[in-house]
Amino acid sequence: MQAAWGKTVLLTDPDMHREIDYDDLDRVTAVRRFVPPNATTPTHVETYVYNALGGFSVYDGVAMDDRRARLDGSGTASAGVSASLNGEPVPLDGGGRVTALQGQTVELRKARKYERGRQVALRRGRAAARRRFCRATR
Repeated sequence: MQAAWGKTVLLTDPDMHREIDYDDLDRVTAVRRFVPPNATTPTHVETYVYNALGGFSVYDGVAMDDRRARLDGSGTASAGVSASLNGEPVPLDGGGRVTALQGQTVELRKARKYERGRQVALRRGRAAARRRFCRATR
């Protein structure tokens, strides 16, 4: 990897070379691919634009649905998670976690850490389980 003046980085391999542009916050803003490596014009150019929260508003030249309803109900605002993916809505729960993607429910397993701890404690005996429970309830 070789850094040039400014915010452009050049990556080279036997099949192609890429020029990657960055903004002042070190986010990728453009990627130009040159095939073969000695080509003078890029074969593909990707562009990226970010919203106020750092989420994509343009990804590889495609506008993203990056606005969601404001919590106070007064219009929409930039969002960190797109409001839709391939035409399907991306619903969030009250904590801002994704609950479904493309019609498939996403399950969050909050109790898994507790169960692992409980299984280990049970193997160590009743006294260990009791100590673990007392520490967790303080």
